[in-house]
Parts: sequence; C-alpha cells; structure tokens
Amino acid sequence: MTDQRVGINKRIADRLFREGQIDETDYRRVIEVARKRGARVEECLIELGILTESQLLKLVATFHRTQFVSTERLSKAKLDPQALKAVPKGVAQHFGCFPLVLDRPGDKLIVATPDPDNEQAMQELGLAAAVQRVAPMVVRPAAVKAAIARGYDRDKSLS
Repeated sequence: MTDQRVGINKRIADRLFREGQIDETDYRRVIEVARKRGARVEECLIELGILTESQLLKLVATFHRTQFVSTERLSKAKLDPQALKAVPKGVAQHFGCFPLVLDRPGDKLIVATPDPDNEQAMQELGLAAAVQRVAPMVVRPAAVKAAIARGYDRDKSLS
C-alpha cells in the first residue's frame, strides 16, 4: 500500500495490514472511511468493529514497546496537579498528549498519547515540564481530548 497518510496515522493501518492483523478488505475500508470523515484511522478501526479498543491499544503499544491505557481507565485516573501545571493546556492540545504523572525525583513525565513515536512532541513536553525523560503511554485520540477537557477545564488557572 502507499505511504500517503490519512489524518496523521494511516501508518497504523499500513502496519496492521503488513503484519496480518487486518485483511486487505478491512484495510481499504478503514482508509476510505478515515479519508471521507477526515478522522484518524485508530478511531475508524474501532468504530467499524475491525478491532476492539483493547486489541488496537495492545497492538500499538507492542509496536512502540510501551504500555497503554484504556479510555475507561484514563477517564477515572487520578489527576496529577503538578503534571498539569508543568504542561500548559495549549501544549497538550497542540501535541494531542495528556500529562499523567510528573516524577521529579526520577526526572520523568509520563504522558498519554496516540502518537508515542512523535519525537518532536516528546522533546517539547520534556522542555515544558523541565524533565530529561518523557515516557509515552498509548491511548485513543478521543480519550486524550476528553482527558484534556477533564483535567484542564476543571481548574481554570491551568489554561
């Protein structure tokens, strides 16, 4: 298949197809739907019933050698006020990432992101939080948007 991207994540569908996780019919269908809707491939894979959220997140986390967090767990996660203060809302929105935990002694920020391979985002988040290491956890794009709304909008001083 081609290298053209749909949204910013056709590469997920490409890899799933290449590795036999989805067949060609589902591959073509998800790309077509994503193009028509202007949506991310991950969301379309789930909406079309090709993969469950759990299946998708496990596969993407495995591809990137990281962990994942489900939409449900993220929606119930305790918010870390220090992480939210360290990463401005605009930065979180721009990169589609949500700060989960700021570990000052470990010089690390843990973030939820649908794009754990976005090196620029990880660098910028590290600079914003003044940490050496940013550890991404895979999450659905829609879950990040909801977490940003939940985390930043409940405390207007963080916006």
